[in-house]
Amino acid sequence: MSDVQIHWFSIVNSVVVVFFLSGILSMIIIRTLRKDIANYNREDDIEDTMEESGWKNVHGDVFRPPQYPMILSSLLGSGIQLFCMILIVI
Repeated sequence: MSDVQIHWFSIVNSVVVVFFLSGILSMIIIRTLRKDIANYNREDDIEDTMEESGWKNVHGDVFRPPQYPMILSSLLGSGIQLFCMILIVI
């Protein structure tokens, strides 16, 4: 190919769309975290009556071991192998 054209408009457009969507996502996450932190930093006397919500509910489940670890590991390994083979073939 002797005439190589770089489509600068398409590249710039893609970068702008990625930055725009990343900005929207980060604004949503920041707004949610600020609201959660403001709720948790309120007075302590209403803390007894208020039940935890949001991301604080998940902190106890993160380090809990799975019920069937061998099945989980075999399915995860097979899924990763299948994904990598599809990626290589395509």
